[in-house]
Amino acid sequence: MLRGLEAVCYQPYLISLEKGLRSLIKGVLELEKEPSRLCVDEVHRVLIDIVLDSSNATPGLGRYPPFNLEVIAIATTALEGFKNEAKIIVVALVDMGGSIFLLYNLQIIRKVKTSYILNGKEYVFVSDLHLIRLII
Repeated sequence: MLRGLEAVCYQPYLISLEKGLRSLIKGVLELEKEPSRLCVDEVHRVLIDIVLDSSNATPGLGRYPPFNLEVIAIATTALEGFKNEAKIIVVALVDMGGSIFLLYNLQIIRKVKTSYILNGKEYVFVSDLHLIRLII
């Protein structure tokens, strides 16, 4: 799905490499949120199966079916609450990881793309202490 400016052929990477990469990384992180939520749903499903299997395997609970159903209902309700909290936490973790990733990569790009021309020769800023002359 294209956003407003991208729908009219606005391509941020043609204007600024940094802006284009920022847009690309943000788009990828938005795509990453849904699989993370689906993973939480899958873990929830596995935990519900464990609760059902363990209640069926417990011989004492078989003699009291209403108690067995109540234990299953309480465990399912608790797991449902944990699932909702886990979805919020997973999305927050994806956002935090993305912001760290974005910040780190953009700092590297800023360092690498900075070039200097000294005495008619072109140099590229590679690290905090070194300048390398470009061989063209």
